[in-house]
Amino acid sequence: MAVSTSANLTTSQKVLTQALTALYDEGTWAEKADRQYDKEWGTARVGDTVHARRPVYYKAKEGPSLVEADFQSPEDGKVAIKLDQHKTVPVEFDIHDKTLQMPNFYQNYMQPMGMELGNEINMSIADRYWEVPNIVGTPGTGISDTGDIGAIRNFMVKRAIPLQNVCGMIDPDASESLAKQIETRENVEGSTSAMRQAAIGRIRGFDLYETPVQAVHTVGNYGGTPLVNGGSQTVAYSDNDDVDSSRKVSETDRQQLATDGWTNSVTGLLKRGDVITIDGVFDIHPRTKKTVPGELKNFTVIEEANSNGSGESVLVISPAIITSGAYQNVSGGPADDAALTVKTGAANSTHINQLFFPKAALTMAMVPLETSEGLRNLTPTTISDPKTGLALSMFQSGSILSLKSQNRVDALWGIKWVYPQFAVRRTQ
Repeated sequence: MAVSTSANLTTSQKVLTQALTALYDEGTWAEKADRQYDKEWGTARVGDTVHARRPVYYKAKEGPSLVEADFQSPEDGKVAIKLDQHKTVPVEFDIHDKTLQMPNFYQNYMQPMGMELGNEINMSIADRYWEVPNIVGTPGTGISDTGDIGAIRNFMVKRAIPLQNVCGMIDPDASESLAKQIETRENVEGSTSAMRQAAIGRIRGFDLYETPVQAVHTVGNYGGTPLVNGGSQTVAYSDNDDVDSSRKVSETDRQQLATDGWTNSVTGLLKRGDVITIDGVFDIHPRTKKTVPGELKNFTVIEEANSNGSGESVLVISPAIITSGAYQNVSGGPADDAALTVKTGAANSTHINQLFFPKAALTMAMVPLETSEGLRNLTPTTISDPKTGLALSMFQSGSILSLKSQNRVDALWGIKWVYPQFAVRRTQ
């Protein structure tokens, strides 16, 4: 990676540039995130919030005559991204390391530092898998054939999920299974060329990357015969969020769902990231609003749920159930006593959930660190790359007695699946 910086770099800037290069080389997940809002964010402090926007949809009306109520106001859903990921690597250098051994400095010192931060970023993205509702595959059955990738593509095509810049982060076992086929298939792009960042090739339109960093989900301790508890549990895109009335559904894309029929008094009934379907609530094509034949809508549980002494539980699910208008996402609302099915696996089982997504689904905000009022004497060296959106800050302090330089390289970022319904989990 060629980081875009001034030609007249100080030694500290050169050091930080090397760390940023290593971070980029390691940050397979970060490279695939959308960065279109980077210029709007500037510097920030830990805990600050920045905002991205969800896609705007409209609903076509029958012409030629219109009435006043036909005119639609764009609902530009603002999505909060909290800059809550702050990692630092503190090291102490001999002053000669930076001035006399610069040719080896990158390989010996800065590359491991950048790789560590890159790995932390990768893990922070994988750990937010629970925001993604779409799930494909049978728990306990891994990817073994290119047809498994085709099934994910088919799922996306049926729902008009964009296939531009779409990638898949697969585990080493899946990679090995696919690699055996790639070796013997000349029509698989990249099968005869060296690929960066563990890329194993392009299959069914996906750029696939092998990575040990995976989303691992443990299913809740559920039991019973779960049902919807009460009809008419739907919302509108413009409604206030029923979890936090100060926010809008257009921002949170969530709602509460009253259920019953569970085993009584269970703690950890459903875990954050468990996926459910509701009998009779089918997925639809987002543009035509036509039902995807035979395929129920997936909903992810985004807060851990318990059942009370009567087997009742109020779930917080995403996406919200919207039955009309431009943002309609289901064939219809759930009926009272409609059956629920947990799709993430048997109770208390653990499964890898490999993620497939276009760049538009995921936003990563990474900004130089701004010091607080009490640290104004510390002026950090910062490097930002406008092409990749990556940024690092370095603080330094030295001792005249030991000629030692204490350094800390800081990375500050936030992650959000801005449009999680564009992403797919492949369980195994």
